[in-house]
Amino acid sequence: MTTISEHRSATTLERPIGAGGPAPGAQRPTAAASGTDLCMLTVRELIAQLARSEDQLKLARLQQGEQQVGSMRQLRDRQAAIIRELRSRPA
Repeated sequence: MTTISEHRSATTLERPIGAGGPAPGAQRPTAAASGTDLCMLTVRELIAQLARSEDQLKLARLQQGEQQVGSMRQLRDRQAAIIRELRSRPA
């Protein structure tokens, strides 16, 4: 007898590490650096980018210079785009 779980494909979070992705230990370029569309990233990669952008935003707030205002706006826009993408994914 075949179970349902044998027929369904692995979700983004269930895929084994390295399945269809970079070699173990290799880092994928960030979407901002490579121009990759957010929809091409896995949920884990999106969450990692969100965490990185939050760290960058905190650092920019600490430095709070004139030139940081534009980069803070870009970071907030990036975070909003990542959150929208995460919300658009099926549960």
